[in-house]
Amino acid sequence: MRERIAHFWELAAQFRQWAESETVLETRDGLLDMARQYERLALELQANAATAKDVPRVQPMQASPDRNG
Repeated sequence: MRERIAHFWELAAQFRQWAESETVLETRDGLLDMARQYERLALELQANAATAKDVPRVQPMQASPDRNG
């Protein structure tokens, strides 16, 4: 998951770099929107990863022998 998070941050930076050199306002806004979306994805994955570490995993219940048999 770390690789995916890093990749999303890299994409966000790339879109921001493209936006900086864009002269057409609508295109620049679209590139910045893409950057924000990738940043949001990276942040959500980071939060999910942190939560997953803090939450104990529930083990499946062991099947118990049938007492009526």
